[in-house]
Amino acid sequence: MRNSGEEIIIKNDRAVGVKVKEKHGKSFTLKEYYAPVIISSVGFYGTFNHLVKQKVDFLSQLEELSGGMSAISLYIGLKESPSKLGVKGENYWIAGSYDHDATYETRNDIVKGEIDSCYLSFPSLKEQNPEQHTAEIISFADFEAFEKWKDEPWKKRGEDYEALKSKIAEGLIACVEKQHPGFKDLIDYCELSTPLTMENFTSKLAGRMYGLAHTPQRFSSEWIKPQTPFKGLYITGGDICTTGVVGAMMGGVATASALDGAFGFGKHLYKIRKYNKTEVEV
Repeated sequence: MRNSGEEIIIKNDRAVGVKVKEKHGKSFTLKEYYAPVIISSVGFYGTFNHLVKQKVDFLSQLEELSGGMSAISLYIGLKESPSKLGVKGENYWIAGSYDHDATYETRNDIVKGEIDSCYLSFPSLKEQNPEQHTAEIISFADFEAFEKWKDEPWKKRGEDYEALKSKIAEGLIACVEKQHPGFKDLIDYCELSTPLTMENFTSKLAGRMYGLAHTPQRFSSEWIKPQTPFKGLYITGGDICTTGVVGAMMGGVATASALDGAFGFGKHLYKIRKYNKTEVEV
């Protein structure tokens, strides 16, 4: 990454800007940018444990809700279109058995290269005119399975870590190959990310990709909303609503509405309706 957010600047209980580390060649400079409104999309944990240096009252509750799973992702470049395997851009959930509870309990066997369940996607087949074809394989795993390397920097975690990644990648490919014979022969390049990668690039505790745990406590916590204890600072994304693409989208809607005051959502609906009506008339 060329730039990274380092701190949200708080003055007199108000967010006034951000400090950004900018990369120039092999050196970094710290710059400050100021704005009347700051919106954080890294979730509650990343915001209040990394970016905001002031303590908030709900920090202990936040720690309790920061549990959850992480994942391993294999990003694949293909030599040619996977449509020759009969796929048309669908997403696949591959499972070795119907006992999904048992599958979940053995999720960390992935470090042994023993994988019988995963998610398979072909992003390039969802594009109209892809220049290159790609695939992605995802499987669940806990951060603890990789914890011994947590203090090592990205790309410098040693030969054992790289060997483990290679073993996992081979296991994921073998899992897909059982369901889609010929898939392995299409692979030109692949790169594996682990929960350590997820934590490094998203600032989510232990690489827990879905953010706050989905428990009754989460949905009854009054502090989970776009507004924060600091004026001018708002949270957006999945932590505001729920997980997944739609959850993140609705989190964005909630934040945009909060910026427009008590009746913000209604104001936005009116604008959308007015815009659509104009388009139809034209």
